[in-house]
Amino acid sequence: MAMSTQAHLDSLYERHAKLEEELNHAYFHHQDERAQTIKKQKLRVKDEINRMLHVSAQQSLQRRQAA
Repeated sequence: MAMSTQAHLDSLYERHAKLEEELNHAYFHHQDERAQTIKKQKLRVKDEINRMLHVSAQQSLQRRQAA
């Protein structure tokens, strides 16, 4: 996995964790609308993480097959 890809993944994981903290705060303070917004943001970040991991796995497989 390229370093820039790994750095981007790391930042996405950090963002996901921060959103989890924000979500817990919103639930604690009964901010339902805010919680829904945060959930959607978390889902988008998680989808991006999964997409990047899938692409990385595909590229790795292609490199192995080419060798």
